[in-house]
Amino acid sequence: MNKVIGFKKRNSPKRQDLGQMLKQAAVLIKDNPPLDRDKLNILSHEKLKQRFLAGLNSELIAQNFLESSAFLCAGYIADLFGKTASKTLENKWLIEYLETYLETSSPYVLQEGGDMCFLICSVFPKRASWKLMNLNFYQEAGASLYYQYYCDANKPIGFHMSQNFISMSKITNKCLKLI
Repeated sequence: MNKVIGFKKRNSPKRQDLGQMLKQAAVLIKDNPPLDRDKLNILSHEKLKQRFLAGLNSELIAQNFLESSAFLCAGYIADLFGKTASKTLENKWLIEYLETYLETSSPYVLQEGGDMCFLICSVFPKRASWKLMNLNFYQEAGASLYYQYYCDANKPIGFHMSQNFISMSKITNKCLKLI
């Protein structure tokens, strides 16, 4: 028999200081100028993560997307890409994340599912239809998984990623093309 997943609701987390985040973004952008595309650049995972974060912050500022939640998401996305660069990702169906969550009750399974949806939407948007789905499905599923992760683990980044999923995936996609 099928089991119904009961989703929880939680109030939004408190806001971060935008002024401080903008100062940090400006310093990061200044310390990580664009790479010379005519030269071979070998970067450590940490340096690549910093450059990617600088690119995301620069794009947020260029698009006038000046919200503290967007800068928090940029930091999370840079960390996600840093972790992803050094590991092999499993190719799972979305339902497998939900089944594992039901078996383990671990909110981190929801986070992992949200991360996978985010990577599909931001890095491989044309592949979103690969498993008989479409980009809109992965956007909605990813935002929902991040929100449920927030509700279960009480991690504010889950809320911010759920609220900014589509805009941050588009910004991330644009930044990847510039790197």
